[in-house]
Amino acid sequence: MVRQSKLTPEQIAQVEEMLKAGVKVPEIVKATGAKDYQINTIKRRMGLVRPRKIKGKSTKTEKSALPKTPSRRVAGALTVNDIRVQLETAQKEVIRWQEQLIAHVAEIEKMIAAIKKS
Repeated sequence: MVRQSKLTPEQIAQVEEMLKAGVKVPEIVKATGAKDYQINTIKRRMGLVRPRKIKGKSTKTEKSALPKTPSRRVAGALTVNDIRVQLETAQKEVIRWQEQLIAHVAEIEKMIAAIKKS
């Protein structure tokens, strides 16, 4: 059974680009001449496929610990820069809340001191 056919680096690069673009495996097979098992191997290497389950060790906690399989890029999905901007905004908001909390605590301490004096 002769199964081994090597992919050239150019074919591998083309397959990776098509996978990143979200092209289906049968279309990649037609375009590149690669076998489906070779494409799936590349998908595993790129992290686009969940690892296989180990028999007898499948639990809900393990399933939830696995990262979700990346899907095609959804229109309106956040980029890394968008996430960074949101994080900076959230951090500034937290600082503002902390300052407000400190101000309220200072007011309460003044009230307590006034009550103790009277």
